[in-house]
Amino acid sequence: TYARTNFAPATPPGDGAFLIKNSWGSTAGSGGYFWLSYYEGSIENSYYFSLGDDAADTILYTDDLGNGSFFGYPGAPWDMMANVFTLPAGDPTRRIDEVTIYASTPGNTYTVSLYKNPSEQGNPQSGRQIDVNADATLTSAVWQADYAGYRTIALSQPAVVRGGDTLAVVVRVDKKSADDMPIPLEVSQNGTSLLSAGQSYYIDGYGAWADLTSSEVQNLFGGSVYGNLNIRAVGSGTTLLSLTPEQTEVTVAKGQSLDADNLFLTAVYANGLTERIPLSEQGLAVTGIDTKKLGLQTATATLDGVSATFTVKVVTGIRTPLSTVYLKSGSSLALPVVNELAPQKLTFKSSSKKVVKVSKTGKLTAAKNVTKKKKATVTIKASGGYQTKITVYVVPEARAVSKLSVSGMPKKLTAGATKQLKVKIGPSSATNVKVTFASSNKKVLAVDKAGLLTAKKAGTAKITVKAGGKTYSKTVKVTAP
Repeated sequence: TYARTNFAPATPPGDGAFLIKNSWGSTAGSGGYFWLSYYEGSIENSYYFSLGDDAADTILYTDDLGNGSFFGYPGAPWDMMANVFTLPAGDPTRRIDEVTIYASTPGNTYTVSLYKNPSEQGNPQSGRQIDVNADATLTSAVWQADYAGYRTIALSQPAVVRGGDTLAVVVRVDKKSADDMPIPLEVSQNGTSLLSAGQSYYIDGYGAWADLTSSEVQNLFGGSVYGNLNIRAVGSGTTLLSLTPEQTEVTVAKGQSLDADNLFLTAVYANGLTERIPLSEQGLAVTGIDTKKLGLQTATATLDGVSATFTVKVVTGIRTPLSTVYLKSGSSLALPVVNELAPQKLTFKSSSKKVVKVSKTGKLTAAKNVTKKKKATVTIKASGGYQTKITVYVVPEARAVSKLSVSGMPKKLTAGATKQLKVKIGPSSATNVKVTFASSNKKVLAVDKAGLLTAKKAGTAKITVKAGGKTYSKTVKVTAP
């Protein structure tokens, strides 16, 4: 125990002291150390640092000055803030394992969410949210402050970022006391601030994201020079080992782009880290496909020099035997529709329900008491975005089919080949025409309800087309490939 009598001229009331190493070198004090009594009353703030082994070599931060103050909205149950970091192009791939923040008050609950490459300026939540929680029911990390100060929040599911990426770290603070002001930020003491627009954000009093450079924050601090929020992202370098497509075959309509936001690959990195990423991931390239050409193609997805292949099937999309339909007033007709984009769901919509209504399954019902020809357009749309349109005319009187012709019917087909039949009826204004297709031997040559022939194996089959009481048939020979 250090005796109190060692202090002079003032003597503390009891023994005991701290031995402190100063920051001025060995010439100050006693070889660079001095004693400070346990009873010294001038100490206002003290800090405790718990340091551990950490392999982190990446710290994303903008708060060079450290914590200087807090703000928030007294009376509100929560406050929300975000820091946005942009990695330089060409930077290596990194994993983000932790987020550090300056906690204001014990008992507050912090929810940390990460968003990659925000698409809307001024909205850090407009990017793709990255799952940072190993719990399948959660996508964010949740932590409750046990004491105030600089704290580290571990992400049980690390996030991965690359050179050129923008990472938004969004933190919601549910406050133990509604009067708490938990948003931590740096405040300059010498009139200099490193704050720039687009770096730090908070939810303002109107419930919208606001940049920390806004006049609202300036007014809160009465003209003081302030800085960025005390939010950092911490991690280390990582290496991508493999990519595996979730779907080995993808179907896309002719001329349409792949739905890159909803097609995913599983990425495996060093140290067992896995990530589910979309084809739209920044830095990921997809090559080898031309959706202007029907048929099977091999696509290659490449990221960080690692590649994976999958099959792309380019199809017509949504097919019907007729693009124009005439209906007698008050009648109904079920549209024969082939959805080549399944499992995508189809929806049907009429441009005028006063002319024709359409059900969820594609059944057309013409308006009653029509005295002159009326027109409407029925749109058939797949859930992936592709659509086709049918023109519907409603007329007061029925008109019979007098002629049926079929084009595209081959004499021979090679097994594995396909051929689309085209139907033409006369007059074109014939009403309520139901077109059907049939094969005498589906194992040799199949035909769907929109007239697509698919050769299966060597042999012969008769194809029969019927429309409005008229019939057309022809025998087709299928040869071995």
